Amino acid sequence: MNRRVGRPAIAAVEVLLAAAVAVLAVRWWHRGVIVTDVAGAELFRVDGRWWSAAVLVATVAGLVLIDVARRLALALRQPTRDQPTRDQPTRDQPTRDGGDLGGAGLTPPPAQDHR
Repeated sequence: MNRRVGRPAIAAVEVLLAAAVAVLAVRWWHRGVIVTDVAGAELFRVDGRWWSAAVLVATVAGLVLIDVARRLALALRQPTRDQPTRDQPTRDQPTRDGGDLGGAGLTPPPAQDHR
């Protein structure tokens, strides 16, 4: 699969995954709140296991969204193989230091004696 096409597709799947995990985090957060009615007054108690699980999955969702942003940034800035960037010489152009990329029909630079 072409990386230019693959990264946005994977990013879309990751966005759906992050949304599902965020819904799970909200459900677990609310499940951790226990309401008790004592003498006409509502008392709220917290179950730390559910809240810690909710924080954990919310953190995972946040990390997935950071990965989505990274994938989209790479997909938008990555050139295709057919289009070299300004900094990349083509096989027919010499490099900035005068070296050769070893294109078809070109001879390699002479070996240097390192005595």
